[in-house]
Amino acid sequence: MGSIQEGKKLRIAVVGVGMAGVAAGLDLVGLPNVDVQLYERSVNHRLAGAWLGVTPSALKRLVEWVDEEQVDSVITRRYNPFTALHWRTGEILHKPEQIDGAKLSKAERLEQMGISNAIRSDLHQLTLKLLPEGIVHTGKRGVSLDQTGDAVRINFEDGTDAVADLVIAADGINSQIRKAFDPDYTIKYLGHIVYTCFWDYAELKKELPDLPEEDVVMYCGNCLIFMGYVGYKQYSLELIVPEDTLESQTVRWNAIADEAKLNQLLEYFKDWNPIINQFIRLAMKKNIDMVILPRSRGGWAPSMIASDRIAYIGDAAHPTAGAFSSGTSFAWEDSQTLALALGHAHQINNDRWDTETVSKALKIYDEIRSTHYKKVFKNVEKFEDAWKNDLENMALNVSANDIKWITNHDAREAFAEWAKDHSSE
Repeated sequence: MGSIQEGKKLRIAVVGVGMAGVAAGLDLVGLPNVDVQLYERSVNHRLAGAWLGVTPSALKRLVEWVDEEQVDSVITRRYNPFTALHWRTGEILHKPEQIDGAKLSKAERLEQMGISNAIRSDLHQLTLKLLPEGIVHTGKRGVSLDQTGDAVRINFEDGTDAVADLVIAADGINSQIRKAFDPDYTIKYLGHIVYTCFWDYAELKKELPDLPEEDVVMYCGNCLIFMGYVGYKQYSLELIVPEDTLESQTVRWNAIADEAKLNQLLEYFKDWNPIINQFIRLAMKKNIDMVILPRSRGGWAPSMIASDRIAYIGDAAHPTAGAFSSGTSFAWEDSQTLALALGHAHQINNDRWDTETVSKALKIYDEIRSTHYKKVFKNVEKFEDAWKNDLENMALNVSANDIKWITNHDAREAFAEWAKDHSSE
């Protein structure tokens, strides 16, 4: 089979420059003889969610990109599971054994860290700055794809286009590329709205002396609340409230709660631990934005590839709706596995890029990640069932279940295991 572009560089287009797209850019630019370009529909990257979970596997990837001082400028490392409090009285229902991270060595911190917390926009900006200058193109909303010969043409709303030999769909839960290849793909609303805001912890503590000293979780009925440290010296309130109305189902991503909505929250939480309404009233007084996020999830793709020239990463393939706080980790594992598969296929094909090389790499990528996700998805279904039927048990055991094989998954080790099993091929 002839080489792509007659021996020229492999042209890779990454569609979407969120957490998944940035990771793809960082991983793929390290491949030999490639031209990587990233396309983002937004002109300016907006605040997209306040509280982001960072799993141990995601942290290990992050410290490969930046030094630990930069990591700690955007992440609050958490070694202890959430303390469960009674929703009304604040009585401690369950407090796990506490670990003092300050007493741990650098290696121990990485090994013993649990799912830590970051402000999404801060973590995104930190990694975005690492990309080579000039490869990110904003204001590029894709409207269609044309596969012609060995190439793919992406047509943008502004009338321009891009031609690539490999397209990476990193455009999230509302992936237009996913919808183009899966016309039955729909977004499922899960019957909850997430309200979240954050503020400087020291300033917040002055205003709210009774603010918990640790990360806590509270639950009642089908409502779950998280309060804790997020980002650098920030403290966040996250309210996951059952709202199953037409208005809540159509709320746009990252809307800001107005005064009427905040007053509704005050009424909803009037009988709860007083700290909740104190926090909401302070947000109103200080004009702290309370971001609204719809809790929704799309169906998981049966395959991580759409063709021998198109691959999915992140929420475009497996939107988790916050399950295990692993969305970013999954995306970063996808990106690393795809880069490893491409590098492997390139090497065994005599360091040549051609359609056979790319096709082989995508099949390897799909085999490794789809096998892993079939196992993960069974746990996601249990997670969603807990929301509906056993929220109390889930809250008390939010970090107790043995899911380290999910949150501490090492994509490089998984690829090495695959390569070992296929060494004779």
